[in-house]
Amino acid sequence: MSDAYIIEIDDIAAGIVQRERGGFRFRAADPRFYRLENRLYTTPWRAQRAAEDIVHSLSARRRKAAAAPAAEARGALAAAPGWGLAPQRRPPSAHLDMPR
Repeated sequence: MSDAYIIEIDDIAAGIVQRERGGFRFRAADPRFYRLENRLYTTPWRAQRAAEDIVHSLSARRRKAAAAPAAEARGALAAAPGWGLAPQRRPPSAHLDMPR
């Protein structure tokens, strides 16, 4: 097993994890992932999952912000539950440079 792995989410280099005593330390390569900086994970996959969660939360915020003006324009009836289509949630394409 290697001592360092690159973590990429949707073609974004999120950072790397480096093996050290007790697990793998995350080093952010992109400002969106600074909140994970210096955290220790038991496996590289757990660090990968934490980075994926950040991408999901950022995507959800963007969708919510984009939908708010449209919902206001349609009126309250269109925003009621059961109207329209449920948002499609596509998991990010994650890439961890290591065999599973």
